Amino acid sequence: MATCDSTILLDPGNDPDVTAEVRAMMGVFATFTRMQSCFDEMDGPCGDDMPDNQRHLLVKLDQPRRMGDLAQVMNQLPSSLTAIADALETRGLVMRERDPSDRRAWLLRLTDEGTAFRTDMLAQAGSLFRDVTGLNDDDIHTLADIGDKMRQNIMKNMLQKGAPE
Repeated sequence: MATCDSTILLDPGNDPDVTAEVRAMMGVFATFTRMQSCFDEMDGPCGDDMPDNQRHLLVKLDQPRRMGDLAQVMNQLPSSLTAIADALETRGLVMRERDPSDRRAWLLRLTDEGTAFRTDMLAQAGSLFRDVTGLNDDDIHTLADIGDKMRQNIMKNMLQKGAPE
């Protein structure tokens, strides 16, 4: 697997005017942009010339999910989610099926190929994250817990304001 060299960044901790909140945002942004850059250079599921929104949808499909629910949690218009699902379906990674509890609704689920692809993609992303950040297991778990809190608060606020129509 290809790895990315993590370059040394300027340390915002040396500037007393940069608050902890801004330093946290800078860390998230630096990690995100470095990971994106590495994904673009990689072979395998993380590189694979797959748009981010398709990768994101695959991550969400740990089980069959309603298309409308996916659109809401991904902050996508239903028509946009349909286009993402169409592209993944064309690649043989997902399939649509009627929701047995509500025949009006569609479920999106991974195919066997999609399950294998998702498993490889998550493993490759995890390995890359470790390489890029240099964090140990304890730090990663702490950051994951903080990230979960952040994401839950963001989703709660987005749902209160309403999903895009």
